Amino acid sequence: MRDDWHTRLEELIRKDPRSFRKISEDANCGPNFVQQLLKDRKDPRASQLSRLLETLGDGADFYVITGL
Repeated sequence: MRDDWHTRLEELIRKDPRSFRKISEDANCGPNFVQQLLKDRKDPRASQLSRLLETLGDGADFYVITGL
């Protein structure tokens, strides 16, 4: 199950026109957060995930969690 949501999160990040650094900074997660998240496939803290999903836009949270 973990791989499913993580794969959907990665899909949204890669589709975003911003750089990994810009997405990380916009989410207030530190400049290398997204790069490390994708490289190491670690689970982010809930607060980080929430800010990242908010940064990725409307519907990102629902899509990542449910796949719909």
